[in-house]
Amino acid sequence: AEKRREVEAGLALLGSGMELVRFSPQRDSRGAQWLVARDAESGTLWVAFRGTASLADVVHDLMAAPEQTGAGDAFHSGFLRAARAAAEELREVVEAELRVRPCERLALCGHSLGGALAMTLLGAGLLPCASGDAGAEDAPAEVLAFTYGSPAAFHGELRGAAMRRGRAQAFFFCAPR
Repeated sequence: AEKRREVEAGLALLGSGMELVRFSPQRDSRGAQWLVARDAESGTLWVAFRGTASLADVVHDLMAAPEQTGAGDAFHSGFLRAARAAAEELREVVEAELRVRPCERLALCGHSLGGALAMTLLGAGLLPCASGDAGAEDAPAEVLAFTYGSPAAFHGELRGAAMRRGRAQAFFFCAPR
């Protein structure tokens, strides 16, 4: 999807009362395309990243050298850079939504590159409300990450905030060949 109305039409097809909070198309070669939506039935706040669909995305995929974070974790540098580029706006949107309408569950997801970005955002602590670093009163009780056909986003064992505090659960799904 390239436009907000296309995303809203796609969410309407899910039929579960999904409400689009924000859609951010890929604006430049540094960033990624993402959306934030709320499931009216369960109250879950979803953050979803698009998979590889542009030349800029392919560049992110190919930048595979490890890059260290301040916590000592090593991430796939292309994924870390794309997640950092999206993080500020995404953090503002998610935290504002949680202040207005708190929820019990925050779910991050994506396919391929999108799944790697979801795991990087969570594992590198780029979304403080997910790791418990900020806004504790508004932080969801449960944080989940679902990835589909995602390449490895990090090297070794994560020591970052969300994983260290045991707040996050990650589920990896692979498509059969």
